[in-house]
Amino acid sequence: MGKLYPIIGEWYCDDTDGTVFEVVALDESNGTVDIQYTGGEIAEWDLETWATLPITAAAAPEDSTSGYEIASEDKWLNDTTHQEVMDWERQMSAIEPDTFPDFDDL
Repeated sequence: MGKLYPIIGEWYCDDTDGTVFEVVALDESNGTVDIQYTGGEIAEWDLETWATLPITAAAAPEDSTSGYEIASEDKWLNDTTHQEVMDWERQMSAIEPDTFPDFDDL
């Protein structure tokens, strides 16, 4: 009970209700631990309270980014298999034509 020191990025389970949470910040000078539940809720505990909690180490949930509201379609941005090669010349020609009409052309 409470024998685990909070480590940023590690997941823990509250044994009283089975909720799983991640430590997202630790401020030793103020003696606080910030946690985030899988649903996105944030809570802050002091280190004295942390020491009395019935918690155990836990594995990260299958979708551990759900609390950060990262949609599954946005996750591909970090995946190198979905990168497209851009044809910059084609892109520029779509923005600005080769000829630019001015008053002399009228």
